[in-house]
Amino acid sequence: GGSTAAVATGVVVGATVLAVSVCTKYPLGVFKVLPFTLHSAGDYLAATLLLGSPFVLKFHSTDTGLTALYLGAGVAVVLVSLITNYQYSDANAVVPVPAPVVPVRTSTRPNRPLKAQRQAS
Repeated sequence: GGSTAAVATGVVVGATVLAVSVCTKYPLGVFKVLPFTLHSAGDYLAATLLLGSPFVLKFHSTDTGLTALYLGAGVAVVLVSLITNYQYSDANAVVPVPAPVVPVRTSTRPNRPLKAQRQAS
């Protein structure tokens, strides 16, 4: 229900974010061809487009609902991007390490020194 510019902004930004996400080498990627660091550039570009398009394309005063949505989404993308570790790689993935096996003494005999140790004493 918005102007052509307002609706087109959402479609273009949404399709681009989806395409980048599907092509990124990370757990949610499907094709895994783009490095995750390039994905970060796409996130910041999407945030810039969401925050700037209502003013650059001049629909901020006519499409106030979409403007508010785009500004909120842009701020959310920036905040999530700031806390995201874009250095992800499978090599850095956390792999659980099994706990060391501690030998348990099963003998009921008292703990006595070996015969050679007794003779040396």
